[in-house]
Amino acid sequence: MKRDLFSVLSAIGFGWLLTIVGRFIGLMLSPVPKGANPNLPGYEKILVDAMPLHAWVPVVLSYLFAAIGGGYLIGRYAETETRVFPCIFSAFILLLWISKVVRIPHPVWVNLIVILSFVPLAIISQRKAFSYRNVRN
Repeated sequence: MKRDLFSVLSAIGFGWLLTIVGRFIGLMLSPVPKGANPNLPGYEKILVDAMPLHAWVPVVLSYLFAAIGGGYLIGRYAETETRVFPCIFSAFILLLWISKVVRIPHPVWVNLIVILSFVPLAIISQRKAFSYRNVRN
């Protein structure tokens, strides 16, 4: 049980770290518009509206890689093969995503890609990692 809990917590930490890196890369590709004041209430909307398409790609890829990597960590280190652990991981990361979307609105296509692909990617990568682990042992 401890390994199961550790695998979920490590997957959450890895996923969170990877999504933060993707967001920073996206912001580096799209600098802050001139005249934007971070102290104003509508600053996030100005920032998101100014982001081009190529700045959203690292954000989406970071969430997809977080799902794959988190599912892999769970499959690699958890003692039991169950879909509950990737679903717990996916639910937590999706709650982080929703809290970010509520604060800073994202384009619809970004929301659809992340929400529809996160849980299946985590489950598939967990299954693959668990099957590779059983082949080696």
